[in-house]
Amino acid sequence: MSYTSKDFRNNNFFVLYDLNDEVVCYFDDFNELSRYINFRLCDLVRNYKVSNSNVITIIIDNKKFKLATFC
Repeated sequence: MSYTSKDFRNNNFFVLYDLNDEVVCYFDDFNELSRYINFRLCDLVRNYKVSNSNVITIIIDNKKFKLATFC
C-alpha cells in the first residue's frame, strides 16, 4: 500500500473493529480518530505501510482493536 500523510488527513476514513470483527466505531477523518487514539499521523501511516494492508492492530485502554482505513 502506498499511503501518505496528506492522503490520510484529507481522504481516508476509519472503522474500528474488535477482535471478533464487530464494528465498534466509525470515524470520518483522522482528526476525529485522533481524539480517541494516541497516535501521530506519521506513526499511523508508517504502521499501515509496514503491515502492507488497510487493517492494523492498535491498543486503546489496554484492549486490542483492529483499525481499517478506506479512501
